Amino acid sequence: MTIKSLSDLDVPSPRTGKTIRETFSSSFAVDPKTGCWNSRSLDPKGYGRIPSGKRGMKLLSHRISWQIFKNELLVPSIFVCHRCDNAACVNPDHLFKGTQLDNIRDQVSKNRQAKGKTNGQTKLTESEVREIRAYGFSKSERKLAKEFRVSKGAIYPIRHRITWKHI
Repeated sequence: MTIKSLSDLDVPSPRTGKTIRETFSSSFAVDPKTGCWNSRSLDPKGYGRIPSGKRGMKLLSHRISWQIFKNELLVPSIFVCHRCDNAACVNPDHLFKGTQLDNIRDQVSKNRQAKGKTNGQTKLTESEVREIRAYGFSKSERKLAKEFRVSKGAIYPIRHRITWKHI
């Protein structure tokens, strides 16, 4: 569900009788150490979610926070990013608006992007990458690919430090 108008925040849910604004106001706890307002109900990625009033539909809490406190409607292509890097945080002072590219740049500037074994797509370990590099160019890409059970195309960027740059 997308908030189509800021007035949607104040429409009572037919199921609960509470507005999104009222539901949001009781959906977080303040951490006095960090200043983060941590959502109590999290999705699998750690982002806060609150019921939309429609059965089974939940809204991202940090986007709702932005709309409530900045009084600004968000289109789906605009991201609400976290300065504090805490996905559960809904404190409007910890949030900033941006594009997907802004979000990626923020992630890279803080060295939080997935790389190596954390990217979810790799078949190699850090020690295997070191081993591949230790061979230098004494073995062909085809032989290394067969030995490490990866494609030949995966060996070139490892050897030339295009991928696994952090190793």
